[in-house]
Amino acid sequence: MALQGEKLTKAIEHELMLMLASGYEEAPITPAALHKRLVAKTIIKGKLSSLSSRRPLIDRYANLQMERCGIKSARDKTSAKQGRTRAGYKQRYEDSQLEIKALKSKLDGNISTIIDLVRHIESTSPVPVEKLLAPHLLESYVARNEASSKEE
Repeated sequence: MALQGEKLTKAIEHELMLMLASGYEEAPITPAALHKRLVAKTIIKGKLSSLSSRRPLIDRYANLQMERCGIKSARDKTSAKQGRTRAGYKQRYEDSQLEIKALKSKLDGNISTIIDLVRHIESTSPVPVEKLLAPHLLESYVARNEASSKEE
């Protein structure tokens, strides 16, 4: 029952609509995933290359699916397309590590600013500021006070 021509294109588009309705997490639209579904339903018998002439159609539905699940930027789309490969996972890990470093640096800067504010408030007010601080800020505050007292 392998289809050809316009009937095959319509069958492919129908399958793409089903995948689109299923959502990105359940049925991400890729040529390989589409091919596997079409072969399982005996719509096609050929190899993955039999879909190459319909690649623009597949890409259009894949982009629509990604936009529906919130992946809008070109970088995010590329990442999502590569994401299910070993190289994609490695790249995401490396990107995440860089982001973590940047966020830790920002956090350290913010903690330093808060501690400077606490010291200023402590020197100008009788209020015990330590009781108002979150535990992670209090630890940093105590550590920096100990370091300051050792320097003196």
